[in-house]
Amino acid sequence: FPIDVPGGGEVISSIVIGEQSGVTIVYPGDRYDELVAFYENWTAQQPGEWSVFSSETQSGGQNIRNSSWILDDTGSGSRIVGVQDCIGASVAAISDESVCVSLSAEG
Repeated sequence: FPIDVPGGGEVISSIVIGEQSGVTIVYPGDRYDELVAFYENWTAQQPGEWSVFSSETQSGGQNIRNSSWILDDTGSGSRIVGVQDCIGASVAAISDESVCVSLSAEG
């Protein structure tokens, strides 16, 4: 997979369709800041210009954080990295205290 993945997570989904692949990995919720720092550092070392988006909202009294990095490079394919709180997910491996990392790559 062309995007680095920190250890200690559990893969909850993966898919490959043609030249596009994606994976979602769940981590303990206390690793959110560490995971954001990891991908800030990783994307800064990669070629191309990455767009960065961050948001924080509240739902049902809980903070929901999201950070995303997007590379749209027609020469080598697109890359998307997302780190977000997994509030309200319905997968057994995920609790409301979990952090989900979603990765997508093409090419």
